[in-house]
Amino acid sequence: MSNISSDRIDDVAPGDIIAVDRGIGDPQPSKVVFKDSDEAGAVYTITFEDNDGETFQKEIPAGTLVTHAMESKWESGEPDAAQPGHLGLAAHQSGISSPSSDSGRGPA
Repeated sequence: MSNISSDRIDDVAPGDIIAVDRGIGDPQPSKVVFKDSDEAGAVYTITFEDNDGETFQKEIPAGTLVTHAMESKWESGEPDAAQPGHLGLAAHQSGISSPSSDSGRGPA
C-alpha cells in the first residue's frame, strides 16, 4: 500500500483499503465492504474483501488505529462521476448538462 496513514477505525468507510491481520501475523490490504457498529458504538463489525475477492468479517473495537491507504477511495469500485448514469463534477466540467437543468440539450 502506498500513501499510508494511521487512522481510527471509526473514520474508515466502505471503499477504503486498510491492513487487516486475519490471524496469521501478517496484515494484508483489504477493502472495507460494509461497516456496522453495536448499539453502544464500542465495536464495529466490518465486512472486508481481500485481493482474491473473498469476503470475511472482523470485529474491531472503536478507536483502534489502523493502517489506511490514502488513495483507496479513488481506486475502489464505487461509482464515480466518470461512469455512465452518474452526473457529477466530470459531467459538469465536460459541458454535459443535468437532465433537470435544461432538458438535456447540452451547451448552447
